[in-house]
Amino acid sequence: NVDGTIVKLHIWDTGGSDRFRSLVSMYYRDAVAAIICYDLSSPESFQSVDYWVNEMKDKNNVNKFFL
Repeated sequence: NVDGTIVKLHIWDTGGSDRFRSLVSMYYRDAVAAIICYDLSSPESFQSVDYWVNEMKDKNNVNKFFL
């Protein structure tokens, strides 16, 4: 409950695996914000942040991100 509003938080960790990319959109349907995590020791992980931000914007109109 945040300021009188019930907030639901679902956290899904797919580990960024390519094999889950087609399934991920099921999990963030109707989301209004996203937390995108990446591995500081992995340049590939950091480079994929743009992909996920664009994915959330394009398919779900999410415009609030936390990195």
